[in-house]
Amino acid sequence: MDATYNPHGAHQPVTKRLIDSSGGGFYPTPPWATFALLDNEDFNGEVWECACGDGTMTDVISDFGLPVISSDRFDHGFGETGHNFLTSTRRASNIITPPLL
Repeated sequence: MDATYNPHGAHQPVTKRLIDSSGGGFYPTPPWATFALLDNEDFNGEVWECACGDGTMTDVISDFGLPVISSDRFDHGFGETGHNFLTSTRRASNIITPPLL
């Protein structure tokens, strides 16, 4: 469990997001945010993390015991690259992706 995650709803620390100026928009989601999602929503079956970046969200999803497929349109060093979620024919029971800015 991420030490910054507080399941009792206290304010979470605000950190400056890293921006990848080389293209592809890399905005890593802090682990506590994924812990909060998984603690508050029920997911059954396979999860597709379709903007996996460096795999931070995938690691948390996997730690919860959910089967997860990881892909990203751009190469950030993790998962299946070159996979555009918007034009894909892939299907999964659940889709989890980082929140927009």
